[in-house]
Formats: sequence, C-alpha cells, structure tokens
Amino acid sequence: MKINGITALDYSAGNGMLRMILQGASMEEILSMNTAMVNVATNDGQLIEAYPGYQMCGVQYDVKTGTYTAMLRQGTDDPTAAVLAELAARAKGQENAQAATQQAIAELSILIAAGGAAGV
Repeated sequence: MKINGITALDYSAGNGMLRMILQGASMEEILSMNTAMVNVATNDGQLIEAYPGYQMCGVQYDVKTGTYTAMLRQGTDDPTAAVLAELAARAKGQENAQAATQQAIAELSILIAAGGAAGV
C-alpha cells in the first residue's frame, strides 16, 4: 500500500493520532509529506482511506528493519481540517457511486447479452 505515494508496511489511526510504518523514502521526504490530507491507497492507486487535518509530530528510523515510523497528530483546531474532511467524504461518496454504477452496467450488459442470445 502507499501513503501519500510512499510505500507503507502498516498504519493505524485512533485517538487523534496516525501511526505509519514507511519504507523506501528518506527522512526528508517523510518530513515534507503533505499531512493536511493523508491518503492511503493500494499499490494500484485505489484510494482506501483519507485522513485530513494531521500534523507531523515525529519520525523515527529503525536501523534493524530500515523502516521509518511516522507519528501524526490530528490538528482539530485547524479550520481547514473541517473543509478537508468534507471533501474527503465527498470524494469517497463519489467513488462508491461510480462503483455502483459500473456494477449496474455490468449486470445490465449480462442481461442484454442473455436476452439477445435467447432471441436468436
């Protein structure tokens, strides 16, 4: 999976904190990550989750594993966070609507093909 384009081995969110185990990036890349909107996606780019309004509060490098642990704190007092949360929810709703439409089209295509074959 990818978090803002950086390979992520794991992540967890709760109590206003976001913890990410990242690999394949430098400390500078992680520290400069856009934390106002943290996007979790599959390796193919499919958005899984979005976390708006976070701020980086620490990054640690694990020499044994070659991974970074990044800790982010939700900036609840940031008025931009509310706007970003709404935009993230709308984007997720649009993705769900698009998936439902694609499923309906696929089912309709099957029905049309079956009806066309029966009429021949």
